[in-house]
Formats: sequence, C-alpha cells, structure tokens
Amino acid sequence: MKQRIAAFLAACVLFLAAPHTLRAQEEKPYLVALGDSITTGYEMAGGRYGNAGYVNLTAADLGLSRGEYINCAVNGYTVPDLLQLLPLFEEDIARADILVFDIGYNDVLQYVYSSIAMALGAGSMRDIRAAGALLSEEDVAEMLIRLDEEASGQMYTALYEAFDAGLHRVLDTLREYNADAPIYMQSLYNPLAALDVMNEFSNRVMGTMNDILRRAAEEYGCRFLDVFSAFAGHEHAYTNMDYNDIHPNEAGHEAIHKLFAAALREDGFLLTDGTKSETTAEPETETEPVTEPIRTVGTEPESKEAAETGTAHETAAAPTAAEPAVRFGVTFWIIGAAAVAAAGALAWILAHKAKRNNG
Repeated sequence: MKQRIAAFLAACVLFLAAPHTLRAQEEKPYLVALGDSITTGYEMAGGRYGNAGYVNLTAADLGLSRGEYINCAVNGYTVPDLLQLLPLFEEDIARADILVFDIGYNDVLQYVYSSIAMALGAGSMRDIRAAGALLSEEDVAEMLIRLDEEASGQMYTALYEAFDAGLHRVLDTLREYNADAPIYMQSLYNPLAALDVMNEFSNRVMGTMNDILRRAAEEYGCRFLDVFSAFAGHEHAYTNMDYNDIHPNEAGHEAIHKLFAAALREDGFLLTDGTKSETTAEPETETEPVTEPIRTVGTEPESKEAAETGTAHETAAAPTAAEPAVRFGVTFWIIGAAAVAAAGALAWILAHKAKRNNG
C-alpha cells in the first residue's frame, strides 16, 4: 500500500510539473543582431533573412522563424553609425533575450583609406584607383608601414582611441536599454592575411582592435567569441578573397555560427549540436541598401539582381599572380569601398522601422 501511495504521489508531482516544463520549452528567446555587413550576410544569396549567414543559422538553432528575431545590421557601418542606429531599435533591444553584434572592420578600413589618400594626395575614389594602378601590393604594404614609422608607431592611435570610446558608448546604450540580456561580441578576423605582403601589418592593427574589443567585453560582462582565431590560417577558405572580396563565404559564416552555437549552448539556450543548420525563414522581400560590390577592378555586376543578392562575385575572374597592379587596385577598392558602403542605409532602416510600426 505504501508503495502504491508513493507511486501515486510521484505521478501527481510529474503531472503538476509537466505544464511548467512544456511552457519553458515553448518559450523562445528573442534575438536582436546588430553590426555591419558580416552580420547582414553580405554577398550571401537569399536576402537578409534567407541567406546562410551566421545570424540565420543561429536563429534556426534556436527554433526561431521570420518575425521571431530581427537583424538590424547595415552594410558598411562603423561604431558612430551604430550609435545613431540604436535609438531606432530601442524597443527591440529592450525586449531582447539575446543581443549579438559585430563592429570594427569599417572603422579600420575607413581610417586606412583616409591615411593612404592623404599620403597620395588623392581626394576621391577615382584618384585612389588611378594611383593604385601604378603600384603593387608590396608598395601598399611598404607605404602603410612607412606612414606608421614616420608617426613613431602612433599612426593608428587616433583610430584606437575613437573606437574604444565609441564601443563603450555602444555598450552603455545597450545596457541602458536592456540590463539583463547576454551580449555576444566577436573579434575581427583578418581578411588581408590572405595577402602575404599585408599579413604582418594587418595582423598588428587587427590585434590591437581585438584587444580593445576583448577588454570591453570583460568590463561589461559580455561573451567574447574569438572569430580571429577561428579564421587564422583559413582566410582563403573562409572568405571570398579569391574574388577580391573580404567578406566571409558560406564556410566562414558556418565557422562563426559554430562559435555562437557553442556559447549559447553553454549559457543554457536550447540548441542543436552546432552543425550546419537549414534556415526556415521566408525569403527576403524587402528592399535592402545595396552597397557597391567589391570585386575585380573592371568587373561590373551582370545585373542589378546579381548585385543585390551578392552572387555576382561567383562569375568574377579570380586574380592571377601576374596582376600585381590590379591586385593593388583591388586592395584600395576594398579599403575605399567601406568609406561609402553606408550610403542610403539609414533611409532603409527608417523605412523598415516605420513599416514594422505601422504593421
């Protein structure tokens, strides 16, 4: 009799606990992603919510479909741009259970672009590209190193200080809007490591930027995902640099996704094993800001659709070792494109926000 009573009570406990367990499993976290073209999934086919970028892969792991997460990233954005964007999405950030962002690539590229432009006395992209056609990648690397030496190693001090201050303002704002949600930051990989002559220089700059990001993550209690180490030695395999495009390809986004999957699993979110996920969201139908694609000099997108979906690089001819001047021009194209990448993006964000509010 005692055994039957004990069994009955145990069954009651399980019955009473079951609804709570089911409700906990049915609750889905709201994910908000912020940042630049790495987070938008630039050059990945499928649109903002349909591509195989790391945000969509992570959202699929969490069981999130379209409307259950939001990707607020904008191509070409820097820290100052992100600061201006945050108030537009205050409500989304406030209700977020997970905050994800990357930032810093365009801060570096714009600063380097400006430095080289001043050194060459060039004031426009046309001037830069004309000067670049006369020089090789070795010339670029030597110029950057020389400029830094002439500044007693302090050439990038202003960049680092501005980035550090701006990053703190970003994190202060995120915590003002949402004091509890975990924030997942990521280090910057070094796409120019794929160009041997730029490896040492670019590693030094990116290393300092990553030190700033890591210290800020520790200060604010954020998760810091080491994308730099994950990409090290795989720059060709994980990026589109063979097509003169610094952005991650599908393999690169999968590498970033695995870092997020592991971190989110450790933090108690329900996830798969972190292998490649199939996104379930509907294809993107909204008009997104289109930045000028980064590809071989002289190669134009075959169509507007190709430029918008990011598939044009698939048909661009891969550079050869006999094209140093072209490769240099491409290096400047990479650096300079970031300076104009955010044009028109804020207008799209405002329209997107208004559409969401009116809907």
